[in-house]
Amino acid sequence: MSLTGHIKLGPGEPVFDWFAENFPNTREMATEVNRKLRDGPATKPCAVPVPAGSDASLVGTAVGYVLSASLRDDAITSTVATTGARLLDRPLRNLKPLPSAIERQIVSRVEELAPSRRELVGDEWYELLRLVSVLARFEQVRRAGAHVVPTQALARQLVRESGPGQAFQRQPGARLALNQQRKIDQGESFGRLPGGSS
Repeated sequence: MSLTGHIKLGPGEPVFDWFAENFPNTREMATEVNRKLRDGPATKPCAVPVPAGSDASLVGTAVGYVLSASLRDDAITSTVATTGARLLDRPLRNLKPLPSAIERQIVSRVEELAPSRRELVGDEWYELLRLVSVLARFEQVRRAGAHVVPTQALARQLVRESGPGQAFQRQPGARLALNQQRKIDQGESFGRLPGGSS
């Protein structure tokens, strides 16, 4: 769920309650800052450009996961990312571990880091940010549906971005599984020159 979604749920939602307690004037401040950044009303586009290659939605969702994990031990035990990862298990069935197993490993590791019980230090913050970014991507899959996600690209990203995913990369047959998934996503003839060579 997005940070905005958590806040819109209202009292009783850990993220909402934390903001209400620690930043009671957030709405007024955000409105004022947005007007200054836009040099006008909220209908005018923001003058601050989004950095090239960034995914503002992914970043916002990841921040929501960081906040949730920092507020309560069990806040990310079962999320929209859980459902998104499960949706990918079938399209990525040739990959091991499956996305749902990667999601469970990530949740377990975030719980071990225990950001709600202690201050993270050094590389722990970087690790937490990478892990919740994978959860945020799973959530995006849930929102969009697995049928619109390029599964080959996502499989590569999982291998590259998550600690548990990196373990997959070292497993025998990982390259073969990625190649098989490419064929499923793009067809047997993808990348071949006329005449059958590649």
